[in-house]
Parts: sequence; C-alpha cells; structure tokens
Amino acid sequence: MSAAVFVVAGSVAEFSVRLLRPEWRPPPARGVPFLRPDPRLGWRLREGWQGPFALPHRSTQVVISEQGLRDESYAPHPAPGRRRVLLLGDSFAWGFGVEKQETFEKLLEDRLGDVDVVNGAVPGFGTDQELLLLEEQGLGFHPNLVLLLFHANDLLNNTWPRQYGYSKPVFRMEGSGLRLENVPVPGGRLYELGMRTLRRSFILHELWRRTMEPTQDLHASPKLAWDVTERLLVRMRDTSTKNGARFAVITFPWVDDATNRLLARVREIIDRNRLTHIDLGPAFSGRISALLDPVTQHWTPEGHRAVADALAPALSDLLGNASEPAPDAVPKPAGR
Repeated sequence: MSAAVFVVAGSVAEFSVRLLRPEWRPPPARGVPFLRPDPRLGWRLREGWQGPFALPHRSTQVVISEQGLRDESYAPHPAPGRRRVLLLGDSFAWGFGVEKQETFEKLLEDRLGDVDVVNGAVPGFGTDQELLLLEEQGLGFHPNLVLLLFHANDLLNNTWPRQYGYSKPVFRMEGSGLRLENVPVPGGRLYELGMRTLRRSFILHELWRRTMEPTQDLHASPKLAWDVTERLLVRMRDTSTKNGARFAVITFPWVDDATNRLLARVREIIDRNRLTHIDLGPAFSGRISALLDPVTQHWTPEGHRAVADALAPALSDLLGNASEPAPDAVPKPAGR
C-alpha cells in the first residue's frame, strides 16, 4: 500500500512540476556517435567508426581507426628513418569542428616530412584521463616525443568523477603521490536504466543538477585540482622519460583575463617542475578571438595553421635532441 501511495504521490509531483516549472525540463540527450563507454577511461573513441559529424553550421567527416584514434593505424615502432610524436589532449588537439587534413597535427606531419604525429586526443578528456591513456596505450607506440596540449578547463576536469554528463576516473592526493578512484567507472544495465529515468524526470533531473552534477563553468567551480594536476604533469613527464621519450606541455591563451590568470599559475607549475614548455601565446597575440569559431569556440582551420606554424620549429628542435625510444619498454598501469 505504501509503495502505491509513493508512486501516486511521485506522479502527481512530477505532473505538477511539469506544469508549473517548465524551465526544469531536462535537455535532450545528445550523445557523440564516435564515443563509447570505457570502464577505465570513462569514454574513448569508438574503434572503426566513420561518418559525418554534424555541427550547427558545419559537418565534418570523422574516421576512427581500429586502434581508437582519429588517425591511421600505427605499427608498434616507427619505420626506419622516421621519428614519432604522440599528441595527447582534448577536443582542441582532436580537431573539433575541422576536417582531419585541417588539424595542426596533420599540418605538422606535412611540414616536418619524416615525423609521424599519432593523435591520441579524445574530446572532453582531462589530464587524468590523458595520463591513463599514455600509460595504457600511448607508450606502446614508442614515441620519441610526447606532447600534451593543456587546456585551462583541465583544472576543472581533474577535480570531479563526472564531467559532461559522463562518469570518469579521478585521482586524489595521497601523501606526495596519487590514488586512482572511481575505477571501474560506473556502468551496466541498471546504471543506464537509472540515468535514462533521470534524464526524463523534471524533478530528478533538477535535484541531480543541483546536488550531483559538477558545474561546467571553470570560474564557478568551488574548487580546482591544482595539486593533483601538478602531480599528473610530473608523472607524465617521468613516465615518458623512463620509456625513452621526451615530454613537453603546450599551453595557449584564452579570450578572458580570468582564464589567463589561471594559465599563469599553470606556467608556474611547469617552471617549478622544470617541464619542457611550448607557449602559444606569442603566436596568438592580438588575434585569439579571430582564430576561434564563434559557434564551437574551437580553433578554425586558420587557428590550426597558426598552431602548426608555432609548433613546427619547436618540434624540430625537440626531436633533434630526443633519444631513441626504449625498444622493450613496458608501460606500467596507472594507480598509486
């Protein structure tokens, strides 16, 4: 009897909210067709997927290799006479809103000639997921150089076990090291049933949004993952070095002063830990907004060309000083 009363009361409440609070309507679920759930990374690129990716003002062609890259498939080792760069990052490195041939990584390959740039970027990834991808897959490509494109919102992504409506792994500080949590990432049929119910209910969705879903506003977040991010960057450098690869962090300025102040603190972390740093600030000086698509807020083809122009000489220098990757290096799984 009590269960029936609860169901009736809940139904009446839901009907009332739909009538009186239409602004609580959950947004329609918009899945990204080329992403799939992953129990350790949260999500990753769907192997073998290909097709158009429609944006409000443009459609781009996306092809995902059998290795789960927006790239071709690669042998474990570079061919004789060729050097290899592993690119890690989020949608900016992945090439959101532009064709493959317009991305800065493809432009770099064309300009440098004897260099393969393996694009290991995944839209939405934070530094924590990029570390896991590096240790579990990226080092298996035996790169001479690992490049991490750091976005300021990584400070937010590295804080929470949920981002963009998806569950994800998260690292916590443990002494001077890191502890990996929320792995395996929640999933399964019961979990998906609960999430579908949540997405359809005005009341449940609003309660979830207010209490459980982290803000996507970098400057509205009550906390940012400063200490964790520093340890993640150092671990990526140390892991790359142990496997015979150099490591460098790329930063780029943004359109507002508040974000650029955060990036100044990131640069202090980079300098304090003596990480190799490529700053795209001079290349973007005075034209940041002009290089961003007003709809997607990602780099335009011209923006990618500006990035390639700035990176080409820096990569030539770094690869000229890079040692050969260790032939038998075995990546260690992430954890403590």
